[in-house]
Amino acid sequence: MNHRGLLFFLVGFGGVLALGWFGFPACLYRPVEQPVQFSHKVHLGDAAGQTCEDCHAIREDGSFAGLPPVEKCTNCHSVQIGSTAAESLLVANYISPKREIPWLVYAAQPTHVYFPHVRHVKIAKIPCERCHEMRGSSEDLPLVRVNRISGYSRGLRGSYMDDCSGCHRMHGVKESCLDCHQ
Repeated sequence: MNHRGLLFFLVGFGGVLALGWFGFPACLYRPVEQPVQFSHKVHLGDAAGQTCEDCHAIREDGSFAGLPPVEKCTNCHSVQIGSTAAESLLVANYISPKREIPWLVYAAQPTHVYFPHVRHVKIAKIPCERCHEMRGSSEDLPLVRVNRISGYSRGLRGSYMDDCSGCHRMHGVKESCLDCHQ
């Protein structure tokens, strides 16, 4: 093979790799906006003084309650108290008609995959920001990346299983497949 042929091969091979590495995920996941924009910074800041657990609670039985019901918002927003378009939308579309907000889940997984929040948040005392990045300081919600084939969403950090296993290894925590895959 001459140098020119090798160069064409390497450029072509690199192009195919780049297309597969960057192009395929871009085509596989569609970005979807949350139904209402939300500022964690405003709600967790000094003015409101809330914590993550005020809205994203863990039930008495140790299961994660998940996304907050609209009644959590109603406690403060029975009428509009700010001047943002997002709050106007919240009050008009969800609080006044008493409709639940159809929040999208950032890490929607198959029903056989289980993540025990109580073990991590309450027992191990791991702060929410360890896995959910600096969500508490964000002004708005990022797009949800939904897989066009499976319908599951991709976590904000990418591959949660790799992140979880890496953290377990780093802290000497033994794990088995059945800890999360039931």
